[in-house]
Amino acid sequence: MIKRPFYILLSILLILLAFTAYLVTTESGLKVALSIATTITGGNFHVEKASGKLIHHVQLTNLDYKNKTTSIKIQNVDFSWRPFLLFSKKSYIHGTWKNMSLLFDKKNNISSKHGDLSINGSLNRYQIEFKSTFHGTSIPQSSLEIQGEGNLKQINLDNISLKTSNGNILNVKININRDKNNFKIYIPDLSFLQAFIPNISKTSGQLTADFNYSGTMKDPVFDGNLNIQNGKMTIDNIGLALSKINLKFSANKSDKILLDGSVYAGSSKLTLTGNTAIQQFTFPFVVNLKGNNALLYNNKSYQIYVSPDVSLTYKKPTMTLSGNLLIPKARITPTDFSNTVTLPNDMIVIRKKEDEKLATELGFETNINLTLGHDVYFFYGGLSANVAGSINLKAAPEQLTTASGNFNITKGTYKAYGTELKINKGNLIYTGGPINNPGLNFNVVKYIRNIIASPQSQSTSSSTQTYSSGFQNITVGMYITGTLDKPKLILFSDPSGMSQSDILSYLLFGFPSGQASGSQAQLLMKAAESTGIGGTLTSDIKQTFGLSELGFQSDAVIDPTSDETQQNTSFVLGKYLTPKLYISYSVGLLVPVNVFSARYFMSRHWMIQTDSSTFGNGADIFYTIQTN
Repeated sequence: MIKRPFYILLSILLILLAFTAYLVTTESGLKVALSIATTITGGNFHVEKASGKLIHHVQLTNLDYKNKTTSIKIQNVDFSWRPFLLFSKKSYIHGTWKNMSLLFDKKNNISSKHGDLSINGSLNRYQIEFKSTFHGTSIPQSSLEIQGEGNLKQINLDNISLKTSNGNILNVKININRDKNNFKIYIPDLSFLQAFIPNISKTSGQLTADFNYSGTMKDPVFDGNLNIQNGKMTIDNIGLALSKINLKFSANKSDKILLDGSVYAGSSKLTLTGNTAIQQFTFPFVVNLKGNNALLYNNKSYQIYVSPDVSLTYKKPTMTLSGNLLIPKARITPTDFSNTVTLPNDMIVIRKKEDEKLATELGFETNINLTLGHDVYFFYGGLSANVAGSINLKAAPEQLTTASGNFNITKGTYKAYGTELKINKGNLIYTGGPINNPGLNFNVVKYIRNIIASPQSQSTSSSTQTYSSGFQNITVGMYITGTLDKPKLILFSDPSGMSQSDILSYLLFGFPSGQASGSQAQLLMKAAESTGIGGTLTSDIKQTFGLSELGFQSDAVIDPTSDETQQNTSFVLGKYLTPKLYISYSVGLLVPVNVFSARYFMSRHWMIQTDSSTFGNGADIFYTIQTN
């Protein structure tokens, strides 16, 4: 009774051994093995041509593998090995490939024209040699060589050399001792980093690591340290030069790796401390940064010094930046804001699925107390301002950044059109709302000293009239309140009672609107429209100049050179010379054409109009009927 199950089990074992031998020792077995691989890989696996034996020599042509995130294509694979000779000195593994392409995350690509791997010897002593050239989305054209030796107890990779097309070379030595559970890494020169990280240059330094490891994959225990010494790096786009980079990551058979180090930004020292828990595969961490007067930003537009006392904390799924950031000194001189785009507060962002997944997996929060010292200056166009104050910045995933506090302009001037305005008081007030819409409280003034000539009594012996001169001090300005989205402007003057048009004219030109030329009147109108007092100012200017029409109009303009009709907006000045004769002059704002027009009303229904412009001359006769 016992023999029958035994024979059945033995028969099954022999069948499995025979099938295994068939798979590994025959070419048809190789093809069956590839079919099995296609089923179990969890993706689409295809080989156009296969030859050889699974144990000995395999040749594959046009290998193609795809899954949801990764795509691998290899034109040719040639692999030889003899596993049955692992304990002799004749064992070897040799593999080559041609034209390999790897695409992962649907956007990052790495390709290699050829590669060569050789392992010769036995398990007791073997030599490793690997050569390959590759390039990718963020990797320059490079060649990699690895040479080393090993045995059952340790692996020594004494020559790992990576050469890039721009001359950067990475040399690494790695020693892994499985008997002592120890691994060591030595990189004598970190200059290669500038070839792989955008916008950095002048990298240097050394990296050494010496760790003992024990425990399990679930609960690993490390003892040792990793050091970066005498490092240097320049971040080109912001002009940040970092030097004397010395960082130490250490573990002492605990569940944490500790960070302790320092770096110099300019001539100022910044200290870094922190830790991460290695027994949690989410790797929560805390990094603290402290320093004084460190030159953080240094290019043509910005020179900013910072004194940070901040912490960066990660605890899945949220990363948080918190603490205090003082800017004691800054010179901010942006050259252009034309590329700045402001999005509306009620915008709706539609993300791709992978972006939604990333936003769910990692959220970024901010809680920073930002303080501007007394040596922070902003220059742009004609604006010069000394800004100080402090605000609290808060940001959370999927929410607008908010602020509370205020910034003050203690010294400020604005120069435009040959005149200078003084900012007596300027406040940006944040009350917990969006940071891009602060409250406003500004007082902008201009001081003018006018010469006044007064006639004296006429001499009896002469007909010549004499005058005496004096001075009149005039102050004009504007109060700006409301918010940045909806500002409110109020013009004022001293002495009081001055018209709105005169105040604005004094602010822009230094004299009343009655002395303004036609082009200056046009400029006054534009300024009035932008400040929201266009209606009042238009009435004042029309009265000052005795005009019947003043403002903007939209009409069609035909270009005779192309016969194209364009819609144009023009600034128009018009006046009735007599009750029947009306003349006007318009200046095109969108299409550069100036038009002089004259209308003569012959009767209630008939009118003749003539136009003269840079495009030509013309005349029209109009007959109009008015109905109820």
